[in-house]
Amino acid sequence: MNNLFNNIADSTKRERLRFLNKIGIISPTSYDVLYNVNDIINNHIKATVNTTTQKTKAFHILQFLKEIDDNDLLKEYTIKTKNIVQSAFEKAKSNKTGKEERYVNLEELQTKFISLEPAKLSTTAFLKLSDNAKVIYINKLQSHTLLSLYIINPPLRNNFYNLKIVYKKSDAKEDGITNYLIVTPRLISIFLQSFKNVKLVGSTTVDLNSYCSTLIRLNVKLLEYLFDKKPETLFYHISRKKYEPLEENAIKNKIISTSEKYFGIPLSINDYRHIWEIDIQNNPKYKNLTFLEKEKLHHKLLHSITEGMLYNSI
Repeated sequence: MNNLFNNIADSTKRERLRFLNKIGIISPTSYDVLYNVNDIINNHIKATVNTTTQKTKAFHILQFLKEIDDNDLLKEYTIKTKNIVQSAFEKAKSNKTGKEERYVNLEELQTKFISLEPAKLSTTAFLKLSDNAKVIYINKLQSHTLLSLYIINPPLRNNFYNLKIVYKKSDAKEDGITNYLIVTPRLISIFLQSFKNVKLVGSTTVDLNSYCSTLIRLNVKLLEYLFDKKPETLFYHISRKKYEPLEENAIKNKIISTSEKYFGIPLSINDYRHIWEIDIQNNPKYKNLTFLEKEKLHHKLLHSITEGMLYNSI
């Protein structure tokens, strides 16, 4: 069984194998228990009332059957779990935070976000600010830039808290560990080597659109003036007396708090990934795309088509 599912994250693989073992599947050639389709659905998939968990369990079985090429049984399970999967998707659509829908329209979100952009100060204008005003401005710019990477660019997971900035492309070493932000006079790019689905998509360069690139370049320039040296990473906690890189949880919290300030909804990293997946799969052109074309879209979020479906999209 350990030879299966080699193109997914280790955590997902462990969860999948644990579930398959629990229902009695011990090898790729010993899965007779799955022929009791109704029993598996009623006593294992529906053992919980949580529709998201039901959907996840159904996907574990569907992916196992795909992996071993049992297309007849795969077809039967696909048909009989269709309502379970659809129910989970519909529930996700109706999820709300207070009176506001958590999964909002992406285009509307982007339009409002851009309208809230802080003014882009020139170096001269920035240096004329008082020390306190500099700190206030750069913190606003940092928050807006961070959020742009989840609203304007396809949102990754929490992959930006440990970016090491290098100022020559050749300094981004392929060590399989370090995540880099490459900043040169002609180039702004992110090179990731350590993230959840690296086994699926491999080390990857993240494409940044011009909006995000411009914000990042402005941040780097102003941080250099503020620190009197080139910054080593992108996002900081900054006060008049000190500055320190934002850690993983601080990044998560800043995204939530800035979202609530901008939109009145405390949207998280996971929420933004849901919003993007819903937008991708609701596009009328999506259903007519080839498998490879769909895969390319989902890989922008650094996950597979299957995992994209798990993001409560329709």
